[in-house]
Amino acid sequence: MTLEKPWKKHFKRLLEQMTSNWRGRLTGPDEQSLAEIYTYPTFNGEYKGRKFIVEISEFPSTPRKPGLGEGMDNVEYLRIRFTVESKYRIRITHEDFADRLGKLMHLQHEFQTGDKKFDRRFFIKLVSQDDRQLMLDAAVRDLISELEPFAIIEITQNGILWSQMLRSKKQLEFETVSRHLARFSKLVDRISETV
Repeated sequence: MTLEKPWKKHFKRLLEQMTSNWRGRLTGPDEQSLAEIYTYPTFNGEYKGRKFIVEISEFPSTPRKPGLGEGMDNVEYLRIRFTVESKYRIRITHEDFADRLGKLMHLQHEFQTGDKKFDRRFFIKLVSQDDRQLMLDAAVRDLISELEPFAIIEITQNGILWSQMLRSKKQLEFETVSRHLARFSKLVDRISETV
Protein backbone atom coordinates (compact mmCIF):
# COMPACT_ATOMS: atom_id res chain seq x y z
CA MET A 1 0.00 0.00 0.00
CA THR A 2 1.33 3.43 -0.93
CA LEU A 3 0.82 6.54 1.15
CA GLU A 4 0.98 8.87 -1.83
CA LYS A 5 -2.25 10.55 -2.82
CA PRO A 6 -3.80 9.09 -5.99
CA TRP A 7 -4.49 12.47 -7.64
CA LYS A 8 -1.21 14.10 -6.65
CA LYS A 9 0.49 14.15 -10.06
CA HIS A 10 -2.60 15.47 -11.87
CA PHE A 11 -3.40 18.05 -9.18
CA LYS A 12 0.21 19.26 -9.18
CA ARG A 13 0.02 19.85 -12.94
CA LEU A 14 -3.29 21.70 -12.48
CA LEU A 15 -1.81 23.90 -9.74
CA GLU A 16 1.19 24.76 -11.91
CA GLN A 17 -1.14 25.83 -14.73
CA MET A 18 -3.34 27.81 -12.34
CA THR A 19 -0.32 29.58 -10.87
CA SER A 20 0.92 30.59 -14.32
CA ASN A 21 -2.54 31.71 -15.56
CA TRP A 22 -4.14 33.36 -12.53
CA ARG A 23 -3.00 35.59 -9.74
CA GLY A 24 -2.62 33.43 -6.69
CA ARG A 25 -0.39 31.33 -4.49
CA LEU A 26 -0.04 27.80 -3.25
CA THR A 27 -0.32 26.96 0.42
CA GLY A 28 0.26 23.70 2.18
CA PRO A 29 3.15 21.49 3.19
CA ASP A 30 6.47 21.72 1.38
CA GLU A 31 8.05 18.86 -0.58
CA GLN A 32 10.23 17.80 2.37
CA SER A 33 7.40 17.56 4.87
CA LEU A 34 5.82 14.32 6.07
CA ALA A 35 2.46 16.08 5.88
CA GLU A 36 3.07 16.51 2.13
CA ILE A 37 2.60 12.77 1.76
CA TYR A 38 -0.82 12.87 3.44
CA THR A 39 -2.28 16.14 2.17
CA TYR A 40 -2.69 18.13 -1.01
CA PRO A 41 -1.60 21.74 -1.40
CA THR A 42 -4.25 24.45 -1.86
CA PHE A 43 -4.43 27.19 -4.48
CA ASN A 44 -5.58 30.60 -3.20
CA GLY A 45 -6.34 32.88 -6.11
CA GLU A 46 -8.35 35.72 -7.52
CA TYR A 47 -10.85 35.41 -10.35
CA LYS A 48 -12.60 38.52 -11.69
CA GLY A 49 -11.74 40.37 -8.49
CA ARG A 50 -13.07 37.67 -6.15
CA LYS A 51 -10.94 35.47 -3.91
CA PHE A 52 -11.26 31.74 -4.37
CA ILE A 53 -9.66 28.51 -3.18
CA VAL A 54 -9.13 25.26 -5.10
CA GLU A 55 -8.30 22.16 -3.07
CA ILE A 56 -8.78 18.44 -2.81
CA SER A 57 -10.46 17.28 0.37
CA GLU A 58 -10.71 13.77 1.64
CA PHE A 59 -13.65 12.21 3.47
CA PRO A 60 -14.15 8.71 4.89
CA SER A 61 -16.41 6.64 2.70
CA THR A 62 -16.81 2.93 3.34
CA PRO A 63 -15.35 0.54 5.87
CA ARG A 64 -12.56 -1.55 4.42
CA LYS A 65 -13.20 -5.24 3.94
CA PRO A 66 -11.99 -7.48 6.77
CA GLY A 67 -8.38 -8.49 6.35
CA LEU A 68 -7.44 -5.44 4.28
CA GLY A 69 -6.56 -3.17 7.15
CA GLU A 70 -8.47 -1.12 9.63
CA GLY A 71 -10.41 2.07 9.24
CA MET A 72 -12.20 3.56 6.32
CA ASP A 73 -11.46 4.02 2.65
CA ASN A 74 -11.47 7.66 1.64
CA VAL A 75 -13.20 9.50 -1.15
CA GLU A 76 -11.58 12.63 -2.51
CA TYR A 77 -13.38 15.71 -3.79
CA LEU A 78 -12.26 18.64 -5.88
CA ARG A 79 -13.54 21.72 -4.08
CA ILE A 80 -13.79 25.31 -5.27
CA ARG A 81 -14.78 27.94 -2.73
CA PHE A 82 -15.34 31.63 -3.33
CA THR A 83 -14.75 33.55 -0.12
CA VAL A 84 -17.55 36.11 -0.30
CA GLU A 85 -20.00 37.35 2.28
CA SER A 86 -23.53 36.05 1.95
CA LYS A 87 -26.69 36.22 4.02
CA TYR A 88 -27.78 32.78 2.83
CA ARG A 89 -27.46 29.29 4.31
CA ILE A 90 -28.37 26.78 1.62
CA ARG A 91 -27.17 23.26 0.90
CA ILE A 92 -27.91 21.63 -2.46
CA THR A 93 -27.16 17.97 -3.17
CA HIS A 94 -28.56 15.22 -5.31
CA GLU A 95 -31.33 13.38 -3.54
CA ASP A 96 -30.20 9.96 -2.32
CA PHE A 97 -31.81 7.05 -0.50
CA ALA A 98 -31.18 8.56 2.95
CA ASP A 99 -32.88 11.81 1.90
CA ARG A 100 -35.93 9.95 0.56
CA LEU A 101 -36.14 7.84 3.71
CA GLY A 102 -35.82 10.92 5.92
CA LYS A 103 -38.66 12.60 4.05
CA LEU A 104 -40.87 9.51 4.31
CA MET A 105 -40.29 9.35 8.06
CA HIS A 106 -40.79 13.13 8.38
CA LEU A 107 -37.26 13.55 9.73
CA GLN A 108 -36.15 15.86 6.92
CA HIS A 109 -37.86 18.67 5.11
CA GLU A 110 -36.91 19.53 1.57
CA PHE A 111 -37.67 22.90 0.05
CA GLN A 112 -39.52 22.69 -3.27
CA THR A 113 -39.00 25.49 -5.80
CA GLY A 114 -42.01 24.61 -7.94
CA ASP A 115 -39.67 23.80 -10.85
CA LYS A 116 -40.47 20.08 -11.17
CA LYS A 117 -37.38 19.18 -13.19
CA PHE A 118 -35.08 20.99 -10.74
CA ASP A 119 -36.87 19.61 -7.67
CA ARG A 120 -36.56 16.02 -8.94
CA ARG A 121 -32.81 16.39 -9.44
CA PHE A 122 -31.78 18.19 -6.27
CA PHE A 123 -32.34 18.05 -2.51
CA ILE A 124 -32.42 21.56 -1.04
CA LYS A 125 -31.97 22.43 2.63
CA LEU A 126 -32.38 26.03 3.69
CA VAL A 127 -33.00 28.10 6.76
CA SER A 128 -34.63 31.48 6.14
CA GLN A 129 -37.16 33.32 4.01
CA ASP A 130 -34.23 34.96 2.19
CA ASP A 131 -32.97 31.48 1.28
CA ARG A 132 -36.40 30.64 -0.14
CA GLN A 133 -36.47 33.81 -2.23
CA LEU A 134 -33.05 33.05 -3.69
CA MET A 135 -34.03 29.50 -4.67
CA LEU A 136 -37.25 30.76 -6.30
CA ASP A 137 -35.08 32.79 -8.71
CA ALA A 138 -35.09 30.85 -12.02
CA ALA A 139 -31.73 32.37 -13.03
CA VAL A 140 -30.12 30.99 -9.85
CA ARG A 141 -31.60 27.54 -10.49
CA ASP A 142 -30.33 27.61 -14.09
CA LEU A 143 -26.82 28.54 -12.92
CA ILE A 144 -26.88 25.73 -10.35
CA SER A 145 -27.96 23.25 -13.03
CA GLU A 146 -25.06 24.39 -15.25
CA LEU A 147 -22.62 23.40 -12.49
CA GLU A 148 -23.38 19.69 -12.96
CA PRO A 149 -21.93 17.31 -12.11
CA PHE A 150 -21.42 18.21 -8.45
CA ALA A 151 -21.62 16.53 -5.09
CA ILE A 152 -22.67 19.65 -3.20
CA ILE A 153 -23.20 23.37 -3.56
CA GLU A 154 -23.22 25.10 -0.21
CA ILE A 155 -23.93 28.77 0.34
CA THR A 156 -22.96 30.11 3.76
CA GLN A 157 -22.17 33.44 5.37
CA ASN A 158 -18.44 32.83 4.75
CA GLY A 159 -18.56 31.77 1.13
CA ILE A 160 -19.95 29.61 -1.60
CA LEU A 161 -18.66 26.06 -2.14
CA TRP A 162 -18.89 23.69 -5.11
CA SER A 163 -17.45 20.19 -4.87
CA GLN A 164 -17.22 17.15 -7.10
CA MET A 165 -16.13 13.59 -6.33
CA LEU A 166 -12.91 12.77 -8.17
CA ARG A 167 -13.25 9.85 -10.55
CA SER A 168 -11.01 10.69 -13.51
CA LYS A 169 -7.90 12.73 -14.25
CA LYS A 170 -9.91 14.79 -16.80
CA GLN A 171 -11.61 16.47 -13.83
CA LEU A 172 -8.23 17.93 -12.87
CA GLU A 173 -7.38 19.31 -16.30
CA PHE A 174 -6.93 23.07 -16.40
CA GLU A 175 -9.59 23.55 -19.11
CA THR A 176 -12.17 21.56 -17.14
CA VAL A 177 -11.52 23.41 -13.88
CA SER A 178 -11.49 26.76 -15.74
CA ARG A 179 -14.96 26.00 -17.15
CA HIS A 180 -16.29 25.11 -13.69
CA LEU A 181 -14.72 28.25 -12.24
CA ALA A 182 -16.27 30.47 -14.93
CA ARG A 183 -19.73 28.95 -14.42
CA PHE A 184 -19.40 29.03 -10.65
CA SER A 185 -18.32 32.68 -10.82
CA LYS A 186 -21.62 33.53 -12.57
CA LEU A 187 -23.56 31.93 -9.71
CA VAL A 188 -21.46 33.85 -7.17
CA ASP A 189 -22.13 37.10 -9.07
CA ARG A 190 -25.88 36.43 -9.13
CA ILE A 191 -25.97 35.64 -5.41
CA SER A 192 -23.89 38.73 -4.61
CA GLU A 193 -26.36 40.91 -6.55
CA THR A 194 -29.14 39.82 -4.20
CA VAL A 195 -27.31 40.57 -0.94
